[in-house]
Amino acid sequence: MDQERTAQLCQENLRAMELYSAILQAEPGFFSLDEIENFAKDCGLDREAAFSLLTASACGLEPGRKPEDKLFMERYLASALRVREAEQYRKNPYYAHIRFPEARSGSWQLTQLS
Repeated sequence: MDQERTAQLCQENLRAMELYSAILQAEPGFFSLDEIENFAKDCGLDREAAFSLLTASACGLEPGRKPEDKLFMERYLASALRVREAEQYRKNPYYAHIRFPEARSGSWQLTQLS
């Protein structure tokens, strides 16, 4: 791979990380499963395509208007994002057995939600 392509991929990877971080930090519950399913039904999409489009929108991307956003969405969001049922995680041996002790430090609290 040439240096120019490597630099371009590094920039795209950085952009993807920044977008994922922004949406996860700012609004991790930006949309619910019901909203995803309703959007999918209204638009004739499967849940994962609807999830990718909603996430793209939440990140400020405009895949319908900007070819570079469409390519970015196809390359990064559509291939990385999946709608999963909570039960898949509850049955995962790692998540089922790992426990962290609750802790406090000043106004910070580490806790586990079920």
